[in-house]
Amino acid sequence: MLFSGFGPRAVIAAFDGGEITSDAGGLLLRETAKRLDLFPRMAACFEDRRDPGRVRHPLADLLAQRVTGIALGYEDLTDHDTLHHDPLLKLLGEAKSPGATGRLP
Repeated sequence: MLFSGFGPRAVIAAFDGGEITSDAGGLLLRETAKRLDLFPRMAACFEDRRDPGRVRHPLADLLAQRVTGIALGYEDLTDHDTLHHDPLLKLLGEAKSPGATGRLP
């Protein structure tokens, strides 16, 4: 199964026992959210009062991180501090670089 929207990187679900992650359901969530335009639509429900010149992460991206984290069972915000280096979660957050190797943990 080939997942779309990762630029030049191919993200493929395979069942051959190679590199694995227990969070692969996040790819399905991402595909669904993307097709529904879910996180930008959610972000439109909020008034973002942050100084635009100092914003590093758009509100839609912050919502995507939080909702995806909860859906994957990472309910505590401290989990996000640990997991922000995870290549799969970077892909889910549409980070530009999944890491030095671009491989899953």
